Amino acid sequence: MKNNELKFFSPADEWTSALPLGNGRLGCMVFGDPVRERIQFNEDSLWSGIPQKKEEDIYSEAVNKVRSLINQGHYSQAQKIADQKLLGPWSSFYEPAGDIFLDFPDSHKNFSDYSRSLDLEKALCSVSYKADNLLYTREIFTSHPADAIIIKLDCSKAAGLSFKIRLSSLLKYQLNVNEDSSDSAYFILRGKAPVSGPNTFGPDEEPVLYDDVMGMNYTSCLRVKVYGNDAHVKKDHDSILVNKADRAELYLTAATSFNGFTREAGSQGKDCDLLCRTMDKKVSAFSYEELYQEHVKDFSSLFNKVQFELKGENSQLALKKLSDKSSPVFSRELAPLFFNFGRYLLISSSRQGSQPANLQGIWNQDIRPAWNCNYTTNINLEMNYWPAEVCNLSECHLPLFDLIKELSVTGRDVAKYRWKCRGWAANHNCDLWRKASPAGGSSEWALWPLGGAWLCTHIWEHYIHTGDMEFLRDMYPALKGCVEFLMDFLQKDKDGYLVTNPSISPENNFIDPETNNKCCLSRAGTMDMSIIREVFTQYKIIAGLLNLDEDFAKETESAIEKLFPYGLTKDGRLREWCEDFKEAEAGHRHVSHLFGIYPGHLLFEKGEEKYKAAAEKSLLERLSNGGGHTGWSCAWTVCLFARFKKAAEAEKYLDVLFNKLTYKNLFNVCPPYQIDGNFGGTAAITEMLVHSGSFYDEESSCIELLPCLPQSWTCGSIRGLKVRGAYIIDMEWRDLKLKNARIRAKKGGKVRISYNNSGKFYNFNKDDEISLDSFLESL
Repeated sequence: MKNNELKFFSPADEWTSALPLGNGRLGCMVFGDPVRERIQFNEDSLWSGIPQKKEEDIYSEAVNKVRSLINQGHYSQAQKIADQKLLGPWSSFYEPAGDIFLDFPDSHKNFSDYSRSLDLEKALCSVSYKADNLLYTREIFTSHPADAIIIKLDCSKAAGLSFKIRLSSLLKYQLNVNEDSSDSAYFILRGKAPVSGPNTFGPDEEPVLYDDVMGMNYTSCLRVKVYGNDAHVKKDHDSILVNKADRAELYLTAATSFNGFTREAGSQGKDCDLLCRTMDKKVSAFSYEELYQEHVKDFSSLFNKVQFELKGENSQLALKKLSDKSSPVFSRELAPLFFNFGRYLLISSSRQGSQPANLQGIWNQDIRPAWNCNYTTNINLEMNYWPAEVCNLSECHLPLFDLIKELSVTGRDVAKYRWKCRGWAANHNCDLWRKASPAGGSSEWALWPLGGAWLCTHIWEHYIHTGDMEFLRDMYPALKGCVEFLMDFLQKDKDGYLVTNPSISPENNFIDPETNNKCCLSRAGTMDMSIIREVFTQYKIIAGLLNLDEDFAKETESAIEKLFPYGLTKDGRLREWCEDFKEAEAGHRHVSHLFGIYPGHLLFEKGEEKYKAAAEKSLLERLSNGGGHTGWSCAWTVCLFARFKKAAEAEKYLDVLFNKLTYKNLFNVCPPYQIDGNFGGTAAITEMLVHSGSFYDEESSCIELLPCLPQSWTCGSIRGLKVRGAYIIDMEWRDLKLKNARIRAKKGGKVRISYNNSGKFYNFNKDDEISLDSFLESL
């Protein structure tokens, strides 16, 4: 299909023009230069740092003082103490593993007929060009079944391939080069990650700090095989020379000493040499053709679950426009390719058993990447997984639940010693070591113990899209621990409401009316209360489904009615904080107070109309002051407009996302690169095409088809979306009208299906498939 390929006619001139490949654990970026090919690669457990130190019982006095000052309205004083006493340490950072360089003769500088492409269905990067009147081709893929990065190079003339191979890393490493025979050789790169690094660089600071014993060890093996009567390889110092080959194949395997988030990887780690040798032996047992066929079968089985087409789509024209900025990209031209690219990235960066996708998925070239390339839980990590269920990639969601279970371990000490609460809590930054404590810097981002609660809303999302009761049983202890923390963390205010104290609206500030200074700390932030409403509601239902903890579930249910209510500003917007504070930045990138509209449900489904109208007004006001200026923020904006059924506005900001916040290779611009906007944009497109209710009760068990269809998307189809209630949707529209739709039930139940303000209830048995033709004909 034409919307399943990224194709370019020149090599990548920068990292954000290179093409990404990944198998969940290994990732690489392919530049495609004819003279000096660079393939930069990552391994998802290669992080700096060591396991978190045990929390100390030293915070009670400061917590009590902060809470008291907030209750008295002395917000700036409270923040000063919190910044001094309640923050730190910083999180670790995700590291680049290395680079493969392929150096070709200078005659390749005079190349012609160049193309570089990424086939999203096959997860295959191809490069071809002519030089010296010969055709040169390269194929690169990252295989999940073989757990390796695999590269094939061909020439149209026998014995026409001669080039040099080098392997290197930005980290500390040692390199060995070995010859097996005249047609086979290999590199072994043994490296070490830093144990730490200062968060900001001073003139005399080292960017990273190493230790002789502690810190992650890693091993990479790059095996080279050549074919042809005259083909041979030769060791040349730190390089391997390929001479007169018909074809060459390279196989990269990599492993770290990571041995779980509680064990120090340098002194208690796994034998990464042994792991890498085992992987190398496994991949060497198969031919390139066998490996390629198995790879395509594996990847396409996930990618082909969903298909999306639009009349007027023109992905090649859209890519050209992005590259040369010649004219604006229209949403209908790029939406299907952008949507498919988001699904491709999720499959490539998050597979069962891998680490979750971080701020950059699994792709990073910097020792000190932006924001440490970690897991940021105040929007970014959650947004990474917004498309997982609805795009029928539930299996790609699973690494996030492994992280939640591990955070529920490290987060127990945070809850116990920092807040004197049961259960567990996590703050806004997490890393490989499952850091759950606040980061350093400022309370405006760091002091937010609701990160674990937001993550736990994904438990409901996975269950309600799949009906998997065994999954619920497995995740129940983590969910209950989260609820226990929230029940203990809530404080009763002077009016009898339950509030969070201290509380922030993540990364945003108000003007303290007492000091007229910028400030972040108060109580009962709207996002806090919205998340808690969702988590308590979900817990009540899940405890009932599992027939567990009836008394505690009732206690939680009764607390919902006592939570601090929504409020309005003087000009009719939804309040972001407990009081009608003046905003320090009217166009702030976060829209945290709108959580209850999207990705939450309760404000949208159960909230009073005045609050829903106020939420929409809040969004418009924020945008009018410059909000939505990062990729992920713009994607969230499209999701919100889709919930509000504002098709023109949703398309407008989809156009902004495409034209202003997308790199040449379709990576999202934060800036710099972050992957969350890719995933958020993919989720936004699905929300424009189909909305499903929360399924908390019968009233919210509903599916609405084409709720937010832009006028320019006149004709199209989408097949394979999976909505809440575990229903699979196929539908087609022509001239902006739904022509046919089919719904398949994975578990069955009663659901209201609506289109164009008309609806009908259907009762499904498990595996039923129903056509909506008669319903549509009746409209």
